[in-house]
Amino acid sequence: KQPRTRLVEHEFAIPASKGDAHEGRLTLMGAGGGVQANIDRWIGQFTQPDGGSTRERAKVKHRKIAGDDVHLIDISGTYKDQRGPIAPGVQRPKYRMLAAIIPTKSLGTYYVKFYGPQRTVTDHEKAFLKMIDGLERN
Repeated sequence: KQPRTRLVEHEFAIPASKGDAHEGRLTLMGAGGGVQANIDRWIGQFTQPDGGSTRERAKVKHRKIAGDDVHLIDISGTYKDQRGPIAPGVQRPKYRMLAAIIPTKSLGTYYVKFYGPQRTVTDHEKAFLKMIDGLERN
């Protein structure tokens, strides 16, 4: 798809699962801001319906892929979907985000983010992880 913002290099629509009203969104971009700062920002985009801590429920794992340390993030809850820094956000309950932060020595840091309705993200989770695990450097 045409990326929603200029910061996003590539954007893909992931087909919605049966019963989900929205498709998933997968974005790829090279950017700065630091690994932890981006994880913190993403966690801050979610709230929990029971008022619990999103930070405590978020899962952050590390893997070595193609010689690089990759950070994998899994967050669920109510997502504040915002089209830009000053645009009003839309609260999207029962959403999930899978993301990978890939800091490379030669190409900079890349961010791969996949979010959407929980069922849609869960149904495509294996394909997302297979894509990340299959990364290679040329």
